Amino acid sequence: MPSFIAKASRLPGLSLAVALVGSAPLLTGYDAATGASNTTSAPPATPTVQRIVAQARDTAGSSAQGKFTRTITGKKQTFSGSLRIPLPNAALGLADATAAQNAEILLRTSRQGTAYAECALDFAGVGGKPRAAHYRLNLVKRRGTVQQKTGFCELSVAPIGPGLPQPQARDTLTLVHVTPDGEQTFARGAFVKK
Repeated sequence: MPSFIAKASRLPGLSLAVALVGSAPLLTGYDAATGASNTTSAPPATPTVQRIVAQARDTAGSSAQGKFTRTITGKKQTFSGSLRIPLPNAALGLADATAAQNAEILLRTSRQGTAYAECALDFAGVGGKPRAAHYRLNLVKRRGTVQQKTGFCELSVAPIGPGLPQPQARDTLTLVHVTPDGEQTFARGAFVKK
């Protein structure tokens, strides 16, 4: 265990020892005049925040706008986002709020052309000026457990099943409207590190 002792020049007889224990240094002060010592640990480091963000850009004349983010803070990870689709929307066949509420909107993530997750966005309502349908996704992972708060994601790579997508810089996202006639891709984006 690395440690060192430093003498304070302004306070004769006072020594300070620092020992690194794990990632938190222990500070021990000793006063030679009184023979008293005191040990305390240094305050914990602030967790680093990492963000990977993708802006979804319209590719089909739908004027859809979306933003999706993966955030890592200490032991907590989130994957969240929102999508706005103006109504009425002829490009996607969404005439009104009822059609928007019943629409199946999927987000697919891929890395180097290989898909690894598919997420269903939840309808959050209609509002704003101009009038638009809003969709949301919010997943949280703490201590190995994923909470799918809004929306749902299914991983297609190990571990297969419900989970939290782990996009990296340069991964891509595709937004798809699923209809009885098939699928229509209407927006794309790429993740970047922020």
